[in-house]
This record gives sequence, C-alpha cells and structure tokens, in this order.
Amino acid sequence: MLSNYFKVAFRNLLRRKGYSAIVISGLAVGMACCIVILLYVQQELSYDRFNQNHERIYRLIAERKTAKGTSMDATLPPPLATSMLGDFPQVMHAVRFLVMDNPIPLVGNGDKRFYEKQLFFVDSSVSDVFSIPAVRGDMKTALQRPNTVVITEDIARKYFGDEDPLGKTLSLNGVLSLEVTGVAKNFPSNSTLQPELLVSFATLTNWLGKEFVSSWQNNTCQIFVLLAPNSSSDLVAQRLTTVIGKYLGENSPLQKIHLQLLGRIHLFTFRDYGLASSGDIQNVYLLSGIALLVLLVACVNFANLTTARLILRSKEVGVRKLIGATRGQLVQQFLCEAAIALTISLVLAIALVEISLPHLSVFTGSRIAAGYVSDWKSWLGPIAIVMAIGVLSTVYPAFVLSSLKPLESTKGFSRAGSHRILLRKVMVVFQFALTVILLIGTWVVYDQLTYIQSKQLGLNKDQVIVVPIRNENLRQNSEPLKQRLLQNPGVQSVGAAALLPGGPVGKTRFRLEGNSVEGTMSMLWVDRDFIKTLDLRLAVGRGFSADYATDATEAFIINEQAVRQLGWDSPAEAVGRPFELVGGKKGHIIGVVKDFNFASLHRKIEPLVIHLWPWMNYLLIRVDESRFASALSDMKDAYREFDPINPFTFIFLNDNFERFYESDRQLGQVFGYFAVLAMLIACSGLVSLAAFTAEQRTKEIGVRKVLGATVSGIIGLLTREYLFLVVLANLFAWPVAYFVMSQWLQDFAYRINVGVVTFLLAGAISVLIAMLTVSYQAVRAAVANPVEALRYE
Repeated sequence: MLSNYFKVAFRNLLRRKGYSAIVISGLAVGMACCIVILLYVQQELSYDRFNQNHERIYRLIAERKTAKGTSMDATLPPPLATSMLGDFPQVMHAVRFLVMDNPIPLVGNGDKRFYEKQLFFVDSSVSDVFSIPAVRGDMKTALQRPNTVVITEDIARKYFGDEDPLGKTLSLNGVLSLEVTGVAKNFPSNSTLQPELLVSFATLTNWLGKEFVSSWQNNTCQIFVLLAPNSSSDLVAQRLTTVIGKYLGENSPLQKIHLQLLGRIHLFTFRDYGLASSGDIQNVYLLSGIALLVLLVACVNFANLTTARLILRSKEVGVRKLIGATRGQLVQQFLCEAAIALTISLVLAIALVEISLPHLSVFTGSRIAAGYVSDWKSWLGPIAIVMAIGVLSTVYPAFVLSSLKPLESTKGFSRAGSHRILLRKVMVVFQFALTVILLIGTWVVYDQLTYIQSKQLGLNKDQVIVVPIRNENLRQNSEPLKQRLLQNPGVQSVGAAALLPGGPVGKTRFRLEGNSVEGTMSMLWVDRDFIKTLDLRLAVGRGFSADYATDATEAFIINEQAVRQLGWDSPAEAVGRPFELVGGKKGHIIGVVKDFNFASLHRKIEPLVIHLWPWMNYLLIRVDESRFASALSDMKDAYREFDPINPFTFIFLNDNFERFYESDRQLGQVFGYFAVLAMLIACSGLVSLAAFTAEQRTKEIGVRKVLGATVSGIIGLLTREYLFLVVLANLFAWPVAYFVMSQWLQDFAYRINVGVVTFLLAGAISVLIAMLTVSYQAVRAAVANPVEALRYE
C-alpha cells in the first residue's frame, strides 16, 4: 500500500511539472532563508556559553554621576579587583583586562612586525575564570611573572611558523621584550573577548609604575568576577558600592557598581546600560521575524496552491471513495504527496544553505563559524522549526481533499467549497501583507541611513586623513612633523588628538567654582589646530592659541550641551568661569564650541570638554581633493623622515564614523533581499492561482466574448479580484509595519519621521507587481478563441 502511495504521488508531481516546480522551489527558498538566519541567530545567542562557568561570570559596570544625571561605562580602577578578593567571600576570582589600543601596539619578532588590535594585559588567574584550553605551557602559571605573554595558535604561526614558540620573545612597541610562556587555542568566534596576546598584568607595574596599577583615579580596566555557587550578584554589587565609597569618598562621581552576566554582554549591553556592544538583541529579533515571515510566505503559498487544485482532484477523490477508499487512506495518500514535495524542498534548501553560508557576511556582517556549521547538532533546531511549519502547511490540504463527498466530487465539485475559496483569498492577503511589511522595512532603513549620511554633524569630516603616531618621541612633539606636512600645497591644515571623534572618547571628572558643582563629562585631548582642521564653529569666546602661553595648562573649551547641563543661561555666561579637572589641572573656560556629533547618532550629543594635551596619538590632515594622490605620497615620505621604524598607515575620518552604522546597513540589506524573495515567492503562487482561475472560467470567458465582451473587459474581470486582495493586504500591513519600524527607530537619538509616502510607495509597488503577474494569465485567457472553449458544450 505504501509503495502505491509513493507511485501515485510521483506521477501527480510529474504530471503537473510547472505547478510542482513552483511549489517545491518556493518552499525550498523559504526554508533555506529560514535555516540560514536561524543558524546565525542560534550562534548569536550562544555567545560566551563555551565557558564552563558562564552562568557565574560577571562584568563590572560603573554608574557615574554627572551634573545632570548618570552615565555608564565598563572601565574601573585596577585596585578594585584586588580589594574584592580579601573582603568578598562570594568572589572566587577577579580578573582585570586592559586593552592596549590607543595607539594599536606594534608587536615584532625580528623582521616580522605587525600591529595587533587584540593585545590585553590580564591577571594570572584569567584561566580560573574563562575556559582557555592550553596547547603549550600551563595556563595556571604562564602569566605569573612580569614580561610574559600567552599567544594564540594563529599568532604563534604568524610570528614563529612551525617552530616551538615557548621561551622565545616578542617585542612590544620596541620597548618591552615579552617571553612566550604559553600557547592557547584560538578563542571561538562566539566569544565576546577575542584576545590574541595575553600579557601578564605584572608587566604594567614594571613598565608604567606601581602608581598606575594602584591608583583609584585610573579608570582603565574591565573587571570580570567569578562568583561562588548560589551567590547573589545583587548583594555583591551593593557591597562593591560600599567599597567605592570607602576608597573614593561619598562625593565621587563613581556612585554605583552593577554586575552584568557574561552571557548578556554581546547582545544586551546597549539595552541594559547604553554602552557600545558588538551585537544587538533587537536585530536578532528582527532577523528571526524575517526568517519566519519568509518561511510562512512559502508555506502559505504551498497550502494555497494545493487547495487551489481541489477541483482537478475532486473527481479522483470521488471515484476512490465510490470504490471503497476510506478517508484515512485518502489522508495518507495526500500526506505522502506532500511529504515528498516537502522532502525535496528540504534537500534543495540544505543545498542552497551550503552555497549561501560563505556569503552570510553580506547580510549580517559576520560569518557563521565553520566549526559551528560542521556540528550537526547546531542544525537540529533550525531544521526542526522549518519542518514543523512545513508539515503544518501540508495537513490542511490533505484533510480538505479527503473530506469531499463522493457524489459532489464526481460532478466536479463546481458548487462546493466556497469557504475554501475564501480561505484561499485570505492566504493571498496574508502573503502580500508580509511582503509589504518587508518592503516598508527596507524603505525606512534606507531613509534613516540616508538621513544619517546627510545630517550635518557640526564638524567637517570629509577629506580628513587620520595617521596614527607610533613613535614615542613623536607623540610628545608632533609639531615639527606638522610643519613639514604643511609644506605640501595639497595639505590644507594639520591637527592632532589623543582620541578621535567617531571613536571612544575619554571621561573626566571636573569641578566648578570651588566644589559647588562636580561631575563627569566626555573629554577630547587635542592640540591647538584641532578645531581649525575639523572646522568646528565657536559659539562664543576663542580657540586655543600659541599667543597665550597659559592655554597649555589652564584653558578649557566646552560645547553648548555642557553649558546647558551646567545650568548656565547662555554660552557667553560660561566664558571666564573657573574649571578644574579633579586631581589634575585648574584653569578657566576660554570658549564654547557649537554642538557637534563626536559619537554615533544613536545617541544624543553629550556634554564635552576639550583641552590641550602634550601627548598626541593621531594626526588629522585635511587635504585638497584635487591633489590627494601627490599629498598622500608626500605624507609617506614626511612620516618616514621622522619615524623610519614604524610603517606609515592611515584611515579616513569618514570611515571612523561610518562604522557606527554597519549593523544598520546590514539590516537594510537583509530587509531588501528578503523582501524581494518574499515577493518572488508570493508572485509565483499568484501566477499559478491566476492560471488556475482562468482555466476554471474558460467557458464563462468564451460566452462573454460571444455576447460582445471586449478583451480589456475580460482582463479587468480577471484582475479585479486580485487587485482588491493586494490592496486589502496593504491595509493590514501598514499598521504592523509602522509599529515595528517605529520601535526600531527608537534606537536613534536623531531619526526620520515615517511618512505616508513610504506606505503609498510600498503599496504601489506591490499592486503593480501583482497586477503584472496576474495580467499575463488574464491576457492569455482574454485573447483565446471562444470557439475552442464552447466547442464541446
């Protein structure tokens, strides 16, 4: 019996090749899209769970008081970690991570020298907290001595090839010599921390002095703690806040400590604390929704086309019942047919997934780890979800077909099943509603990104080249290099900064008018030509000048937002006011610069203070666009004159800002690609439905033409029904799309208003594509010879 079911199923699929191809290919594409995105989502949700004790590892978050409110960051004083170990029985281990990235360090072994972005100074107990499998050496003792380093397998091959790296040395910035005491496995791609070189924290004490690692004013470290089993993270946070008060005083801006679970860092950091993070749980939700939407479109298309063929199968059902077939046998037959189609679709979907995985970064900005994909267990969840939804889409058609009455079936089922026709229309509306939601989402993301790119930031970042300064002497005295660069006619101006706009900026504690106002605000350390180079505009007062010798130590410039935060009525009221960096320089405010976006447009402009600083990490060079090539060549020569050891590298300041919106651009691409796929799947189903409708109304069309109906009238008759369904789909889709995209826009401090035009354009596109799809079949039916339709009546 089972073999007979399969024979009949294959015959039916082969008999209607076009219909079968549309059903199977549409379902395969939907499945493939869903599996790819669910694999990515599954990996995003797995971040840091490879650590054996991930449920007990926390990162410390600092809540600092500002003049008007609070700010959050993950940088804390180094001695906080050591103070916990003796006083907190709940804390089993505390590990400090200090990343060396400003500027990026130069690591070398003989002639092999590379800039390494993932170099961390860490405590020797790092392997007690994180799961770091050792390939060579002992992780428990590898980082106990100063000037020791543990490297990953990739770094070992990079600098030492096939040689054993243990006992060999690496140079750091040409200043330190680090002994390799261990080789660790590469960190998994789903790890928040991606260190490639782990340098012992004791190295900092020898290099920078005990004051650096023991200062409670030095907020440079990320601190991770491993709590004892069944310990309360809230209780530890409360006690840590007490410790802060003990060492820093009650008036310290550092008011409170929060504990963030390791597993939440990747996806939830921005949502929890407003800090930058490499992932975003909202994007995971959106991608999951898009995956399921496309799969639903495909499954609805499958169910719709199957039920649409009801009339063609009705006589077969009637004959089978008259000769003794039971409803259960018919259900088994139709489920067998659906299972074959579903299986073929799944096989094609897996093939499409294998082809598309290498290109996943186009959609998400990151590849799924090869090891993750090769693990068959990682496929079980996505495939189970896909198959469950696919099976549900086959059950309804099977039971509908098996429920037909024998006498009615043998007469062609011409008057029965009006509720099924209604359901078919509902499915068409559902398909196009989902497609319109994706279209509107694509349009809103595109408009928001266009708005971001065109918004005036308050600074001129175009044609500004950023050159990192690697040489220690040059960092302390960059003026001769600046003057050399200005000799080139293609160089318009040269400034310098310790930190870059568009990147992480510093935080400083300040005090006004003797102790009356104290708080924390963002800070940029710059040279005298920084404001000129970026075309910052002064609202009042003056900029830094060589004519005033005291500017180097006593002059401060703030932005308009800082004026408002400090409670002054106008920028003019701020000029001349005393200003003091807590534990640092004292002076007064010499000017107020107009607000400019020095960070992402996801966040509002923050209060900012700008101050001269003797150590510069970056040169900012504004060049004439028409002379760019010659200016760049001369820059290389000039840099080599002052620093013949470190290689010349540069980036564009524009690129430093654009990285803020990479995930948003990728999300827009996802919306766009999957909107097109959903539209293609929906339209392929519409083609079959239109052809089926025209086939069923062939005789009606013939009679109408004999009675004088025109071709245009026939086309209107056949397309009017589908036009109504697509318009109805838009009316359902618009409020849903508005709600979803309004929520997405809430992540931007500066955002567009979603206008009516966006919805009208999306509606017009969906209607136009649907009508072009249906019109092809309508025209074919309308121009057919009516004699052929009526010959056998």
